[in-house]
Amino acid sequence: MVIRTALVGLGSIAPYHLRALIGNKDYQLTTVMDASPAKVSQFKEKYLQGTDMQTTSKLDFLDKKDIDLVVLATPPSTHYNLAIKSMNHGKNVICEKPIATSLKQAETMLSESTKKHLILYPAYHAAFNPITLAAVEKLKGQEIKSVNIVYRECVRNYHPESSWLFDPAISGGGCLADSGINAFSIAFSILGGERKDVRINDAELRYEKGIKVETGASVSLDVKGVPIRLEQEWTIPKDAKETRKVTFMTSSGNYTVDIVDKKLSLEDMG
Repeated sequence: MVIRTALVGLGSIAPYHLRALIGNKDYQLTTVMDASPAKVSQFKEKYLQGTDMQTTSKLDFLDKKDIDLVVLATPPSTHYNLAIKSMNHGKNVICEKPIATSLKQAETMLSESTKKHLILYPAYHAAFNPITLAAVEKLKGQEIKSVNIVYRECVRNYHPESSWLFDPAISGGGCLADSGINAFSIAFSILGGERKDVRINDAELRYEKGIKVETGASVSLDVKGVPIRLEQEWTIPKDAKETRKVTFMTSSGNYTVDIVDKKLSLEDMG
């Protein structure tokens, strides 16, 4: 079965979704949509030359029966309304992170998807990185004693025109709501667990002058009794070396998922 898909939101993350959808024979991208007609036109000219892709700046495509899935690549403050509208039209939804700007919205979205027997899936791409998947296999059956996460990056390198990232009313938060989710999704891929299994012990949020969302964080939590420590910086200099590492401490050694250098390494403690 080919999953007929619409991509909504044509900002800086949209080309990644476009490549993933076009490169997978199980999906057929039929429609791209953005509220800005100018952005639709620019996107079509840059990425969709020579295709019969439908483009629109309106949500009327939701009435079509030939769309099974809606991918939301819009700012977080729009996710709730767009996801609810899509599900009300019987569409499954993949939603960029964070899926909402409040816990109440997220719970309502999940409740609606369950009630309507539809899929609502957050786009936790780091959990499906080949290095993460290799770690999942390698660590099967091993006892994880603790997890250490270090994420240091420059968000402006990836979203140079997305000033809304620093507006909490639109973004829902700063580094934790953005790449912090990626980091934790890697840990949860190995540890498993549900919300009831998570206990936050302490957290320190750091703010840059003039920015209303956290740009750095130190967080300690337990997941099913396994301690996790996160150290995160979101606005390092543009030309600085970035770090995205998640290290799992086991009795046989420390396994590190290194997203930047694309490798899984083992430090033998024997």
